[in-house]
Amino acid sequence: LTGTLPITLFRSTKLTNLVMAANGFTGSLPSEVENLTMLTSLDLSSNFLRAGGLPTEFWKLTNLEEVKMTLWGGNPRDEVNLSTEIGLLTNLQVLDMNEAGLVSTIPTELGLCTSLKTISFKINQLSGEVPTELINLRKLAILQLEDNDNLGEIPSSLCALPERFNLVPSPC
Repeated sequence: LTGTLPITLFRSTKLTNLVMAANGFTGSLPSEVENLTMLTSLDLSSNFLRAGGLPTEFWKLTNLEEVKMTLWGGNPRDEVNLSTEIGLLTNLQVLDMNEAGLVSTIPTELGLCTSLKTISFKINQLSGEVPTELINLRKLAILQLEDNDNLGEIPSSLCALPERFNLVPSPC
């Protein structure tokens, strides 16, 4: 499949899982994404959807448990920012955005997503400090931040997370 994401797809208000990975979709995620209020799993990996980043309406999908947006191959000048509204996604368990063109800082509000088990932000352009608020993520088992050249040190306080915690790179 190629082209832009069909708007009719976003009229499916009872849709719970949307996997559209490894296609040739271009453009941006439309604001109509907010209609998918029952959505628990979204995988748009390996597409060309960086133009415009994520609409504000995306962060209203509070039932999301899994988001996979890896290998977004859009225009390298496009930038994807993590909104402070990410804290609204309190049911989120997996956030996989490797090579997604992330250029922002990691919002402190990510620490409000207390259901998170996996965060993977490998190979992006994240900058700033890794928020100490991530210590609130008691279920977190995997935090992958490697290959973000402008990202600050990982707080040693994160070493207090559960013993099976996989932190890359590790300050522990």
